Amino acid sequence: MESQPTPPRPSTPPACSDHSQHLTRDQRLQVQTLRLAGHTHKFIADLLKITERQVGYAIASEQVTPKRREGRPRTLTEAQVDELEAFVRSSRRTRQMSFRQLAHGPFNAWGVSHKVIARALQRRGYARRVARAKPPLTEDVKDLRLEWAEQHVNWELWQWWRVLWSDETWVTGGRHHRRWVTRKVGEELEPTCVIDKVSKKAGWMFWACFSGSTKGPSLFWEKE
Repeated sequence: MESQPTPPRPSTPPACSDHSQHLTRDQRLQVQTLRLAGHTHKFIADLLKITERQVGYAIASEQVTPKRREGRPRTLTEAQVDELEAFVRSSRRTRQMSFRQLAHGPFNAWGVSHKVIARALQRRGYARRVARAKPPLTEDVKDLRLEWAEQHVNWELWQWWRVLWSDETWVTGGRHHRRWVTRKVGEELEPTCVIDKVSKKAGWMFWACFSGSTKGPSLFWEKE
């Protein structure tokens, strides 16, 4: 009986197109991002025009780190930072300007974002902090306070214990707004970093006192 010819062995198929190595780095990143967003393997495969097996390989592979943005972010020269710092320190108004107001206002011509402005000032030790509220002082009041301090600078402890110290504060209704300034640590009492404390017409007043280590009475009344 005549033998049948051996059928030809199928040729080796080309490398499987659904292996993860055939996906680019950006494609694997897209797959992982879409999967984290909750999409199914089929949805991702149809959207990116790849196979579900490729989707599985990409998800199982090590997390892909996105490419860093090319080019260096905009920075300021030391001369520009000097100018910026001098402007911020020049008045109460400039102290209270936010980083965004600085970037889009007086320094708009530099073409930098508020983040660049913030980083430049932060490197010099500045940060946005709540302004202290102090009553406005005249030159006469400042002279009187200095004279008092010089007269008592050498007092002993027992003398201070004979003094009755008192203070008051009040609470008012309605909305309250904080005022922020750009300053360094230790500059909270700089004249440009404080705001005037305006006397309130109505509210609830609290008063208390102490002498040495003894506390005195604490009083409360409604201020009309």
